[in-house]
Amino acid sequence: MADIGDNSKFRQTAINGISVKGKSKKVWGVISPEVTWNRLSSGDLLYIYNKGFIVYKATIISKFQDTALSEKIWSPKHKIDGTILFYDKIMILDDVYSCKIDFGVFKILAGYKDKASVRKFIELSELGYENLKKQFGTIEKLEKNYPQQCV
Repeated sequence: MADIGDNSKFRQTAINGISVKGKSKKVWGVISPEVTWNRLSSGDLLYIYNKGFIVYKATIISKFQDTALSEKIWSPKHKIDGTILFYDKIMILDDVYSCKIDFGVFKILAGYKDKASVRKFIELSELGYENLKKQFGTIEKLEKNYPQQCV
């Protein structure tokens, strides 16, 4: 899961696509701990969070790290301590769909605290994944059972 923050940049890069090495690609970049980034694989689902809802779903086709490309697309994040972070962990996306799933569903499944939100790139907890499998069988069944599924 990832927070989109500036929704217009997400639309520009992940929905409309941009030119990457001469080809139009749907991309999204994140600031991510290496551990989380390294576990990411082609075919994984990416859920995009914004203001209490999962608002997009996409399939990750591939990933790569490219600071120079990141700087061209997204402004770096400047932290109070002077550290500069880049959205240089870039994912090529496919099957990007609009959704409106209350994040509360994921909080309940994963055992997250009531005040939990997505402020960075995170994995669904192991508990969340196991509970999802028990209750719905698959993420696709969760989407179908939820009144406002991904379309």
